[in-house]
Amino acid sequence: MIQVLERCFEILELMSPDRDISLNTLTQLTRLNRGTLCNILRTLGELGYVVRSGQGAYRLSAKIRRLHQVVPSEKLLQRISSASVEFLYRHICHGAVAAAAFQNGILTVLAQKCHPHFPMPDTGYPESLLGWNSAAGRAVWVMLSDEQQTALLREYQSRSREHDLQPESHERVKAELERIRSRGYAFMNYPDLSVCAYAMPFLDRYEKVCGSIDLLVPSESPDSPDGKRHVEKLKRTARMATRTCIELGLHASDWMK
Repeated sequence: MIQVLERCFEILELMSPDRDISLNTLTQLTRLNRGTLCNILRTLGELGYVVRSGQGAYRLSAKIRRLHQVVPSEKLLQRISSASVEFLYRHICHGAVAAAAFQNGILTVLAQKCHPHFPMPDTGYPESLLGWNSAAGRAVWVMLSDEQQTALLREYQSRSREHDLQPESHERVKAELERIRSRGYAFMNYPDLSVCAYAMPFLDRYEKVCGSIDLLVPSESPDSPDGKRHVEKLKRTARMATRTCIELGLHASDWMK
């Protein structure tokens, strides 16, 4: 047993959010050295679990009451996205990583990390990663039903015209989706910036898409040694995110409302 943790919980069990307890009383009940007790209380205070309510008196904070509450799905997804970005970022030499949740037909970026001076491509829209104009969007589209793809295609074509962009035809979109299914990831090249993007979805236990992991690096061929390495790291990250979603019992329907 780790002694400092045992002491910490012994102190917490003597405290309440509804009444004060003095340092003298805590010293008597725990039989801890006063200096040790003060250090533990200071740490608990810095973490926000204990507040000093008077001279030499302490009580539990409201924060500790929230420990037993279920963490909202959106917050769990945020943490999964941040952890995925940090993991993949450590394995690239120069580039950027992003993770996005699929909500209401668009991808909303939840976490991202970019090397200084790395050029981030413009998807053509002022808001999040909408559909077809990003590798992340394409990685999600491929996991959707025909009905969902058709609805998003109409939206993509409509918004493209609103922004004076030329949308791809239905046939070209379907052909690209088939290529993505075949190789297992989405790939886009941005020659003007000398940048390319890889993306893969992560899923819930029912294989419904939760979001996408996006990796941007200097232009390369997916079949090059660096390209193969990046694809392997991306696949590993997407598998980890999927496994975590399943372990935590997350369902895509929890936030796709």
